Amino acid sequence: MPDIKIKRYADKENLKKLMKYSKDTFANKNEINDKFYTKEQIDTMLGSGSGGTGGGGGTGGDYYTKSEIDTKLNSKANTSDLSTVATSGSYNDLLDKPTPFDVDLSNYYTKSEVDNLLSNIGSGTEGGDDAQNVLKSWPDGPEAHNAMWGGRDITAAFNNGTVSANIKNGTFKDIFPGDYITKQVTIPRVLADDGTTELFAGDTYTVVWVIADCDYWSHTDHHVAIVPSKHIFNARMNPTNTTEGGYAGSEMFKKIIPACATGIVNAFGSSHILTFQDGITNSVDTSHASSGLPQFMGTPSWFGEWVSVQCNLMSEKMVYGAPIFSAGAMNNVMATRQMSAFRLSSSLINNDTLGRAWWLRDVVSSSDFAVVYGYPFIGVYADAFGAEDIDRQMLAYPGVRPFALLV
Repeated sequence: MPDIKIKRYADKENLKKLMKYSKDTFANKNEINDKFYTKEQIDTMLGSGSGGTGGGGGTGGDYYTKSEIDTKLNSKANTSDLSTVATSGSYNDLLDKPTPFDVDLSNYYTKSEVDNLLSNIGSGTEGGDDAQNVLKSWPDGPEAHNAMWGGRDITAAFNNGTVSANIKNGTFKDIFPGDYITKQVTIPRVLADDGTTELFAGDTYTVVWVIADCDYWSHTDHHVAIVPSKHIFNARMNPTNTTEGGYAGSEMFKKIIPACATGIVNAFGSSHILTFQDGITNSVDTSHASSGLPQFMGTPSWFGEWVSVQCNLMSEKMVYGAPIFSAGAMNNVMATRQMSAFRLSSSLINNDTLGRAWWLRDVVSSSDFAVVYGYPFIGVYADAFGAEDIDRQMLAYPGVRPFALLV
């Protein structure tokens, strides 16, 4: 008999050949065990349970007969009958692949993207990296940027020169209304015309300067208008209840505003604060009823005066988008529209939780200038206020909240 090692054969044909040899031709049990697979071994190779009975006598009960093996093998597939994918496991070897549905998913968020957006709500990033990418890819130019709220701290970007560079080139890239820059501002001591009466003691404040608008002012270099997030300090408009001389003649404009300009220029640097032309009222006709509040007497003359300033009080139109109590057309010659930050976030108009008032420059009558007044947590509306009167709620003068043009 040929010297055939049975364990080297696994397919049906070879097993059949081997089964032609009777186990009686082998000399002993050890030779049988060496030449034949046992039932258990064959079941393991074929992946089937035990079954059938072996030949009789001796060790035959441990082995399958030829017919038993044929029966088991017939229930198995030959490798030559299998498709390639059965052994490769590759999708590319699969026949009759399904055709994917043709849907453009580019306008849809994936589950992970939605989860990321939701997880960042209220975290300060307002949408995380995706929201930041929207701002960074926003179209250039003041018109486009005035339509989008930023609300981010850009102090570092200002300090390293990025903000100023993007203002200067007119792109305003990554600069939006609502973004803010924090600076220490020192307002010097202010004395009245008599040289002894102290109007303001002077102090240093940490001020959050909010980007209010991009290229707000006409006929000047590219810039952003900046406003304090709330009033900085309190001061009177005039020593008496009068608007004589208009805003130009007020103690506020002549004394307090120059002190504010000194503090702002020193905080940002003289090269970053524009000097600009502004139109303000300079006289009041007390014989005519107020055009803002007809119940009151006094209206500014049509012609005011042009002044050169580095900061100034805001007008009703800058804050609300229209004159409310204002009786002076001159206040609206340059400030012709609402600043974008106030349009996008009305809470910025008065976010002082104590509802304290702050001054506007609009003349309302012969005795009153306009203020922004509010109550805790609610209310942003204009009110007429006596030039010397104190805030009736807080027993203090209304606040000073000047704007400036940053480059």
